[in-house]
Amino acid sequence: MKGGGDIAVRAIRWLIPLAVLGLIAWGGWHTATVTGRPALHLALEAFLDARLRRDEPAARRFLAAGARRQFTDAGEPLAGVSNPHWTYFATRGWSGPVVTVVAHQGYTGQPFASYREEYLTWGRVGGEWRITGARFGPRYILEATRDGTALEYNYPNGSPTGSPPGSPQPVLRLTDLPAEFTPAGAAPEIRFGVGPDRFGPLAISPTDPRLFAFATGGVHGFLGLADVTGKVRGLDLYFEGDALEIRWSADGRYLLTDILFPSGDVRTVVYDVASGARLPVERLRAYPLPLAPSPLILGSGNGRHSTRAGRSYSSDGLTV
Repeated sequence: MKGGGDIAVRAIRWLIPLAVLGLIAWGGWHTATVTGRPALHLALEAFLDARLRRDEPAARRFLAAGARRQFTDAGEPLAGVSNPHWTYFATRGWSGPVVTVVAHQGYTGQPFASYREEYLTWGRVGGEWRITGARFGPRYILEATRDGTALEYNYPNGSPTGSPPGSPQPVLRLTDLPAEFTPAGAAPEIRFGVGPDRFGPLAISPTDPRLFAFATGGVHGFLGLADVTGKVRGLDLYFEGDALEIRWSADGRYLLTDILFPSGDVRTVVYDVASGARLPVERLRAYPLPLAPSPLILGSGNGRHSTRAGRSYSSDGLTV
């Protein structure tokens, strides 16, 4: 019996340190996945928010020295202090410590849009989450021609027709648009003339740079989707309203537009891209817009949710 008791005591002496080590390991894992992960996401959101507010010093604090040089060498605006465009961002997802961010730029009410992917590597520096490395994809640019009658797409890697990289190619003309269209939610027999005066704001899809949203100006402003082959799908028609901005949700499933009416009110309308339907989410506010540049658009990385200015947009209901 004594020998058996000694064996039990020795076993307990071995098990206690192993249990302690196990608890320490579990605690480290728990801290990294439960505590550290949200802290990293909060750091990313704070970094993008600083860029959105054009707060250059605040944005630079999140960059390690090497990442600062990489932003400069790539010619990528950090906070856009000297950049006249408004900007918004969409997160595409995480791969380990690397997050893919899509940076969009545009002018309010003007036919210009650009799209570029940023690959930001995060790590601990002095106990804080910082961007330790940055890589950048090619920049796609969509804008109107000088006479305003067509949209040209700049293919950074060369166009499908074989034109060299950096050579703008026409992809859509005002004459390509339908002469009449039915407003969203109206009976099919109700049709009005499409505003043919000019192209308005543009937005390149965050999930496929070959797809873009556009608006036109005129008595009946037209909102539609098109691709680089010139294929057009109409979404809506507005009576005496001009589109100020067009923005995509991070997962490319929803489209948000700000429409300025003669009364001075701005109506924010949300569309389901797949069906083209207006969603029951609208917001009225006075013009000029209280936020400049555009509200932040972030994605959760799982393709199901995105966040705009701290509000949730998801497949199971939208809130503003």
